[in-house]
Amino acid sequence: MARIWMRKVWLGSMGLSLLLTGAGTAFATSCGTIANPTGCSITVGSGSTTFAFTSFQLASSASSGGGNVYQGADISIDLATGGGTTAILTFTKNSSGPTPNSVFFVNPTQASAFTVTYSLNVSAGMPGTVNLLSTTNSFVESHATNGAPQNQEIVEIMLVGTSCIVNPAVGSSTTCVLPSATLANVGNILTLAGNSGNASVLQFSNLFAASFIADTGGGAVPEPGTYGLMGAGLAVLGLLRRRR
Repeated sequence: MARIWMRKVWLGSMGLSLLLTGAGTAFATSCGTIANPTGCSITVGSGSTTFAFTSFQLASSASSGGGNVYQGADISIDLATGGGTTAILTFTKNSSGPTPNSVFFVNPTQASAFTVTYSLNVSAGMPGTVNLLSTTNSFVESHATNGAPQNQEIVEIMLVGTSCIVNPAVGSSTTCVLPSATLANVGNILTLAGNSGNASVLQFSNLFAASFIADTGGGAVPEPGTYGLMGAGLAVLGLLRRRR
């Protein structure tokens, strides 16, 4: 078997490891699997902000060259916070799922890809105004020679698509500014191409940051939205829009 070179992608802008054993996610809570999700919400910021994740779905899954076709029961979900008013949703390979192994992987000449979608609602836990600010897309991957893993996160807010792509060529996490809003539909496209080498992904994660402005009695004033359209994955946006 070809040697596998491990590469870890970090939340560089926030100084947080996305490993579940890391300090930023030491208190991760299981939300089940894509096939059988459980309640998935977290309240952060001293009770000021609640992130609720719902409607998990495996929108598509395919392979070529004998690669694995991953199922919803193969994908575990964990939720944690990176501190402040943030939430981190992490997806890993369920070692007890129908597809063997504890990582998503392909061997030489194989390819696998799947799309996971879900909805996000952020709300105020006390009098005040809350809004989404940004999302950070990261993964932990390994590859040999020209093996090529990639993860693309697409966030749809008010029919505006923001795309955050991370892959070995980038070599770091990607943070995208979001329009000010409280509701979003999200899609993650994970692709693995072995080419003449191999590739695997231990986990991929989406970190969401929000702002909270306390109501001082005269009514909270929302922060102005920063609108960033950084590219859209049109196929996944179509899937997300049909969920509205």
